[in-house]
Amino acid sequence: MRGTSDEEIIKIAYSLSVGPFRYEEMLGALQDRYSEFVEETGEVVDGQAVETAFASLAPHFENAQALLESQGRPSDTARYSLKMIDADSSPAALIGVDGRVIHANRMAQSMLGLKPGERPDKDQFEPGHRSALLERLEGLETHQLQEVAMVFAMDVLGGDEQAKLALTKVHDGNGDVVGHVSTIHISWFPEIAERFRTLFKLTPVELEITKAVVTGIKLTELAKQRGRSVETVRHQTKMLLGKLGLRSQTELACLYSGFANFRNIPQAEAAVLAEDPRQQTHILKLGDDRVLEYDIIGDPDGLPVLMHPALLGGSAMIDEMWDAVEDNNLRLIVPWRPGMASTTAAPGSPVDNIKTACTDARALLDHLGIERCVTVGHITSAIIALACKVEMPDRITGVVNLNPVLPTISGRQVRLLDMTERMRMQMMRAFPSIGRYLVHGALAKVDTGYDQEYIHKFLDSNEYDLRFTDRDDVKHLFRAAFKTTTRQGYEPFTRELMQVASDWGHLFANAGPETVNLVGAHNLHYTPRVLEGFARDNDYFSFEAVPQTGHLLLYQKPELVFARIAEVARTASATSVAGATPVPAS
Repeated sequence: MRGTSDEEIIKIAYSLSVGPFRYEEMLGALQDRYSEFVEETGEVVDGQAVETAFASLAPHFENAQALLESQGRPSDTARYSLKMIDADSSPAALIGVDGRVIHANRMAQSMLGLKPGERPDKDQFEPGHRSALLERLEGLETHQLQEVAMVFAMDVLGGDEQAKLALTKVHDGNGDVVGHVSTIHISWFPEIAERFRTLFKLTPVELEITKAVVTGIKLTELAKQRGRSVETVRHQTKMLLGKLGLRSQTELACLYSGFANFRNIPQAEAAVLAEDPRQQTHILKLGDDRVLEYDIIGDPDGLPVLMHPALLGGSAMIDEMWDAVEDNNLRLIVPWRPGMASTTAAPGSPVDNIKTACTDARALLDHLGIERCVTVGHITSAIIALACKVEMPDRITGVVNLNPVLPTISGRQVRLLDMTERMRMQMMRAFPSIGRYLVHGALAKVDTGYDQEYIHKFLDSNEYDLRFTDRDDVKHLFRAAFKTTTRQGYEPFTRELMQVASDWGHLFANAGPETVNLVGAHNLHYTPRVLEGFARDNDYFSFEAVPQTGHLLLYQKPELVFARIAEVARTASATSVAGATPVPAS
C-alpha cells in the first residue's frame, strides 16, 4: 500500500490530542490510503477488506482519543481564528505571506478598505510603507510566533485620521504562517479604565503601564514620568502581561480595546445577538427521570410540523426563514434528540437512540395535544423522521426530508457516493474508534475557534454555500447552535453519524405516506444523482432538486422549502379528514 505510512498517520493522530491544526492533514492521509486501497483492490463495500487497510491504526486512535478526552473540552483558544477576528470591535485581519487579505472583519473593511482576496490599497499608505509591509510579509517565517514584525499606519477611509496597526506572525487553522493585523491605539477614558482595573484587579502602577501601552507612550518615557529606571518599568510590564496571561504589549492593547468597546455593539449586530422572542424553548419531563428540550417556532395556531434539526444549524432561524414560516402559517415543533441540548442522553446502541428519539417525539405530540402532523428531517436527522413514520403510522401523515443522508448498504448505492463520504461511512462501520476520533477532532477544532475554517473545508469550496456562510447573522446563529447541540459533549454527534452508517434501509421498505426529499442541486455529498438512485428503488420515495442551492438548502431557499412542507401538510391533512377515522393521542 502506497501513500502515508502507519507511523506518519499515528504521529498525526497523537498530535491532535494537543492541538487541532493537523485535523485536515489527518483526514487527507486517511482519504489517500482509502482511495489507493479502492484503486488497487477494486473493493468498495466489503467491510472485511477495509479492515486490511486500517486495522493496524485502530489501537493508536483509541489511545489518542483517551488522551484527548483527558484534557477536557477546549474553548475559544484560537485567538487568531476567523471567529475571534470577527468578534474584535476594532479593525483586524489576516493577511497571507503573498500580501493578499485572507479575512477582514467588518471594521477593517469599512475603515481601512481591506478586501478578502486583494492586497491593501497603496493609496492608503505613506510612500514606501506598503512595499515595506509586503516585504515583511514575505519574510514572516523568520520571525518568532506571535512576534510583532512591524508597526505601520493606514489612512481611515472618509476622514483625516490614521489607524496605527501592528503586524504579528501567527498560525492559521491549518498551522500555516500568516500575518495578523490589528490596531494598537485606543482612546483612554477614565471611567472605562477604572472598570478595567477593577475587573482584572490591577494595581495603580499596572494601570499606568496599561495606559502607556494603549495610548502609545514608550516605556522609556513612562520611566522618566515615574522617576524609575527603564529596566524596572520593563520588568513591571512583563509581570503585568504574565498576570493577564498575555504574550505581548499588542495583546494588552487588544484586550483593552475589546473591553472598551464591549458595550458599543452596532445596532444591527445587537439585533442578531438578542434572543428572538418568536422562538420559545421548553423542557418536558418524561418518565425514568428523563427530560426533553424542545423549541416552538411560529404561530401557536399554525399548521403543526414536527421538525428534527440538523447537527450543523440546529434550530437556528434567519429572517428569511421566519418570513417563510409566517407566510405559510406553520408551527414548527423542534425536539432535541437524546444527548443534545438538555435532552437526557439515551443508553444503548445508536439504534436504541433512534427508538428513544421516536418515543420522545410521541410524548411531545401527546403533551401538545397534536393528533396528526407531518414530520421533517434535516440532513442526518432524516433517519429520525423516517423512523417516526414507521413507529407512529397513526400520527405521521407525511415526511419531508431536506438534503437527507441515505442508507447506503448495497454496492450500487455505495458507489454513487463520493470518495470522502464513502470512507466516512465505512470507517464508522468497520472502525468506530477511528471514526469517533475524527468526529471529536473536528468538533474540538470548532470549539477552539476555528469554526469558519472547518465549515469552509467541510463545504469543499462550494460557491453556493460559502457565499452564504459569510453572512454575519448566519455565522452567529451557527455558532449558537453548535453550543446548544454539544452542551453535553461530542458523543451525540458521534452516535448520530454511527446511526447514519448503520443498516436502516428497512425504514424505506415499510409502507406509509410518501417521503418527499428536497436536495440542493449543488450538494456535494448526497447529490441529486444519489437520491435519484433511491427514487428508482423505493415506491414511497420522491426527490426534487432545488436549483442554485447546496448543503445549506434550508437557509438558501426557505420560501420554497416551507411552501413545499406546507403543501405536503395540507394535502395529507385533507386526505386524512376525507378518508380516515381520527385516532386520539395516546
